[in-house]
Amino acid sequence: MFPSRSFPIPIFTAGVIYLLSGELHQTAAAVEEIASAVRQTAATAAEAMVRADEASASAMESDNVMKKTIGMMQSVSADNSKIVDMMVASTETHLTAMIDNVINMSSMIKEISTATNEQTQALELINQSVSRIGTMTHNNTSMVEQVTSAAEDLSGRTARLHRAVHVFGGS
Repeated sequence: MFPSRSFPIPIFTAGVIYLLSGELHQTAAAVEEIASAVRQTAATAAEAMVRADEASASAMESDNVMKKTIGMMQSVSADNSKIVDMMVASTETHLTAMIDNVINMSSMIKEISTATNEQTQALELINQSVSRIGTMTHNNTSMVEQVTSAAEDLSGRTARLHRAVHVFGGS
């Protein structure tokens, strides 16, 4: 008679893989929500960029008006020339600072928009990868179930063979 060996069949493996597959689907859904939020941020950044361009144009128009005003103020009598000079210098300084700030802000908004678009693309690639992993996990679950079924069938056949050998006087 053959020594009786019993091989444990990992029936729980299919269940674990099935649970992991569900978690991967949840992860893919969460990544899709993040990608949607990033796309919304990109749209908001694009809108802010348009507004920054409008603010820049407005600042430049203000600069032109101020230059005209400065010209008029310079035509004031000699008695007021010191006051006019101080006001002109102060106005020029403030306008220059404002224009520089608007240009810097516009540049930063453009950079944010570009970075947000790159993040959106990266998240979409991650979502695609997670989806592929979920598909592969589902396929692995099916294969584990088939192997488990085949192992159970083989175990039953082995037991019947042992009984048949025993009936015919085998050891």
